[in-house]
Amino acid sequence: AKLAAVRLVNYWEKRKKVFSERCYQPLTLRTLEHEIPLISSGLHQLLGKDSNGRAILAIDASLRNKSKDSFEAVTRVIWYFFHCLIEDVETQKRGFVLLALCKHAQFNNFDPSLMSAFNEFERECFPIRIVSLHMCHPRPFFRAILPISKFALGRRMRARLCFHSGSDRVVVEKLSMYG
Repeated sequence: AKLAAVRLVNYWEKRKKVFSERCYQPLTLRTLEHEIPLISSGLHQLLGKDSNGRAILAIDASLRNKSKDSFEAVTRVIWYFFHCLIEDVETQKRGFVLLALCKHAQFNNFDPSLMSAFNEFERECFPIRIVSLHMCHPRPFFRAILPISKFALGRRMRARLCFHSGSDRVVVEKLSMYG
């Protein structure tokens, strides 16, 4: 019960920081009217559930435009998708799978600060867990940023990290082994 209380306090402190004056409004698309283009961009997508009943959240890193999409706006959108995930009781119990789609990503699409924020939300604020993180089609440059990325993810997430390379068919086959 104490950990749940700490998580609840963290949730509201972080929500106030992320949304400032909008923090106490219901978290709806109306609240995020300025972020609608970013939500609609496909950068983050809820893909339903896997065969084990776990929700799937996909992030297509190639759709991140740092010059247009501020760190703060992307952070609010990540928060919104986490909020969507926690509305499902089954997802609260089973956790969710995170797919990082990197096939068309460029070096400038990656932001370790966003990885840290994502990890912090999951670890400290939300009653939900990422049960696995799948990096699909990691680009060659990713080897150069892998140590920074792993550090940003933290120890617990590093243990859940899987890489999948090859043709689209091969990657789908590898993913299907996980559910």
